[in-house]
Amino acid sequence: VRMDCKKIPKSLAKCSKIKYLLTIKDAKSRFVRRFYLTGTARLHQWTLLYRNFIRRKGHTLAHVMADGEFQTAGLAELAATEPTFDFSFSSPHCQSQNGLAEADIKRWDKGVRCILDHAMKDPKSKVTYKHFPYASECLTDIENSVFNPQCPEMTPFEAVEGIMPDASVWQIPLSRCWYYIY
Repeated sequence: VRMDCKKIPKSLAKCSKIKYLLTIKDAKSRFVRRFYLTGTARLHQWTLLYRNFIRRKGHTLAHVMADGEFQTAGLAELAATEPTFDFSFSSPHCQSQNGLAEADIKRWDKGVRCILDHAMKDPKSKVTYKHFPYASECLTDIENSVFNPQCPEMTPFEAVEGIMPDASVWQIPLSRCWYYIY
């Protein structure tokens, strides 16, 4: 698992209390989980939350590769509790060691901006930049529901959840929905 925490650009977070994005990406299936934080003081608790999520799905957390900001006594204590896991940290000035998570954050920024810009082009839309967490969740769902070259036999969602994603409920992110009532 690759983990990275970055400050959200002010242009996106100007209307929100959310200031940081924690991205967790599985190296094998490329399953992505994102958490939106107001501070970075308790990153080990978010790691615990992800470990519990993975355990509920029937998987184990074997190794965590993270940035140096995760290097705390709390993470060391968490790694020592049952079930244990190994962890390592990338060098402070060498982003290529944790490149999977670093590249995902850059792609996230562009994807969220694209979704927001598309939604705000609609003159009747009430979407603003304060809706960026919703755009981010839409982007995460899309990424987890489509095939990728690293795991071509199943989607990341299928690899973690054990079932195929339901494409019948998909819609254009942040679009106005029209319901036909019989």
